[in-house]
Amino acid sequence: EAREELSKRIAAGEEPASEVYSYKAEPRLTVPLPEATPEAFSMVLNYIYTDRIDPTEKDEDPASPATILLVMEVLRLAIKLSIPRLRGLCARFLRANLCYSNVLPALHAAHHAQLSCIKEYCLRFVVKDYNFTPIVMSAEFEQMDQSLMVELIRRRQQPSKQPPAPYNDYEEEINGTTLEQDMSVFASGGAGGLELSDVKLRVGSASRPAHRSVLAARAAYFEAMFRSFSPQDNIVNIQICDTVPSEEAFDSLLRYIYYGDTNMPTEDSLYLFQAPIYY
Repeated sequence: EAREELSKRIAAGEEPASEVYSYKAEPRLTVPLPEATPEAFSMVLNYIYTDRIDPTEKDEDPASPATILLVMEVLRLAIKLSIPRLRGLCARFLRANLCYSNVLPALHAAHHAQLSCIKEYCLRFVVKDYNFTPIVMSAEFEQMDQSLMVELIRRRQQPSKQPPAPYNDYEEEINGTTLEQDMSVFASGGAGGLELSDVKLRVGSASRPAHRSVLAARAAYFEAMFRSFSPQDNIVNIQICDTVPSEEAFDSLLRYIYYGDTNMPTEDSLYLFQAPIYY
């Protein structure tokens, strides 16, 4: 309705044409991932946005074969997309939940997906004295690939004399950065933050590069603005009620918007006292 009203006013000469903003959508980028299942990729996206994964959301049993295979798919995507912390979380989940009922499906999947570290962990699990006999006598073992059967039997009959190699591919310690750390770097202009910015926030004589999607997700004011129109020259003038905040105070506000940082000097908090209501 707001757009229609603006169009009518422009047509009637009440608004200059220079005030019309572009509503043209940005071109979409297609990333082909033919090997990814929708459920696994949805978990990856959920991690990217929230820093968390919940493999048991649809299946309450974390050790069910379906859950284990899903996490292995997520692990494969984490490796392909270079997300080290997600990779570590998946590896830790798999190690914690491998058991008699799921180790053979996990071994088969790891073998075909070339997840060497998980395959090695499964092999070590199977050939242990108290695991080997019940697993080999199971019906699932009879359905395994012949090459894997041979590898298991050889591993059992001729154990390596070398000490077990560490799991170099996926360390027990979760490596990689958190969402807060990533957004901190992104907001400061690093890690592509400057190149991927699509709007400028002007405070007095200074301006700060920013990202519409982040602003809209975190503040209803910006969401309403960007849904309605595109700011002229992609510049948004910032004020809080009738006050223009200091650059330092606005930087404190941006740090909160991007990654929840509430550590700010007292003078900044005085400038921003009305910001939660205004934005």
